Amino acid sequence: MQLKLLGTAPGMPIIDRTHAALLWSFEEQGILIDAGPGTSIRIVQEKLSKDFISKIIITHFHPDHSVGIFMLLQMWLIQERTNKLTIYIPEGSKERFWNVLNYFYIFEEVLPFPIEIKQICNLQIHNYYITVFKNTHLDSYKKLFEKKSYINEGSSWSVIINTEQKRVLYSSDIGNIDDIKDEIIRSDLIIVDGMHIDLDELFITVSQIDRYKKIILNHLSVDLLANNDKLMDKVDKYELMNVIVAYDGWYVDIS
Repeated sequence: MQLKLLGTAPGMPIIDRTHAALLWSFEEQGILIDAGPGTSIRIVQEKLSKDFISKIIITHFHPDHSVGIFMLLQMWLIQERTNKLTIYIPEGSKERFWNVLNYFYIFEEVLPFPIEIKQICNLQIHNYYITVFKNTHLDSYKKLFEKKSYINEGSSWSVIINTEQKRVLYSSDIGNIDDIKDEIIRSDLIIVDGMHIDLDELFITVSQIDRYKKIILNHLSVDLLANNDKLMDKVDKYELMNVIVAYDGWYVDIS
C-alpha cells in the first residue's frame, strides 16, 4: 500500500514539477486526491493502466488542484477505459459539474465508461477509511459572495487516510494552522501544503507535540523551493527531526 505525490508545485507553474495530485494505491486500484494540471502526464509516466484509478477526490476547485481532471477524462476516453469512475466534488451539484464537463465536449453519452459524480464525503473501502473535513482556505471569498451573486460555495477540504497501521493527514490548501492542529496531534504522517500558511507557526505547533513526527512539506512557494537551505535552517531552529520537502514522485509505504 503506497502513497505517492504525483504533483507538488505551488499555484505557479514550475519547470520540474506538476500541480497537486496525491495517489493512494492499494489492492490493484488507486484513489487520486486532487488532479492539477499535468496529472495525466504523471500517470502516463507511472505506467498506470487506464482502469487503475477508481475514484478521484477534489479538495477544492482552484485550478492547480482540479483542472487536470478534464485531460484525464479525455485520455481515458481515447484509451477506451471501461471501469466505472467515481468523482467526488467539493461543492455544487452533480448536474452543474456535468454542465462544466459538457463545455469541454466530455459527454456522458460518448464516454466508454460510467462516471458517478458525488459530493465529497467520508468513505470506507474494505478496512480502510477516508475522512474529510472542511478548512478555511476559501473563506476570504465570503465577502465577495455577499456582494455578488456567484454560485460558488467557498468549500475547501482536508483529507485523512486511515489504514490498519497508519493515520495520514493530507491538508491540501488550508487557511491557517488551526484548521489542522487537532489532526497533527492524531496523525502519524502529515502532508501539509505550505503555500498559504505561516511555516513558523506550523513548526512551533509540531515541536510542541512531537519533534519526531513525520512532516512532508508540499506545495511550497517558488521562493522557498529555490531557498531550500534557508527552509531547512528554520527546521533546525525548531529542532524538528523528521521533515522532508516533497518532490514529484515522493512516496511512502503505509501498509
